[in-house]
Amino acid sequence: MNSGCYTAITTPYKNGAVDYEGLEKLVAFQIQNGITGILAVGTTGESPVLNWDEHNKVIEAVADKTKNQCICIAGTGSNNTRIPCRNRTCR
Repeated sequence: MNSGCYTAITTPYKNGAVDYEGLEKLVAFQIQNGITGILAVGTTGESPVLNWDEHNKVIEAVADKTKNQCICIAGTGSNNTRIPCRNRTCR
């Protein structure tokens, strides 16, 4: 078990879309201030409004930015009932 401080960061939005530049700034701020780990798409309430692609992209962005810097924990909760479709036959 890793001890230390972990932050459940919010997912920032700008003009109705995920603000990935703002997300990078939030992650960088946490790293610069010595955080042990970051929880992406966690308990801060945004998971119900993200579609699956956004959910995964946010986690990927945080994981990329935290690599070799601190621990990244991926939030897995969602209220999204839409099934991710990878081909044109899904509805």
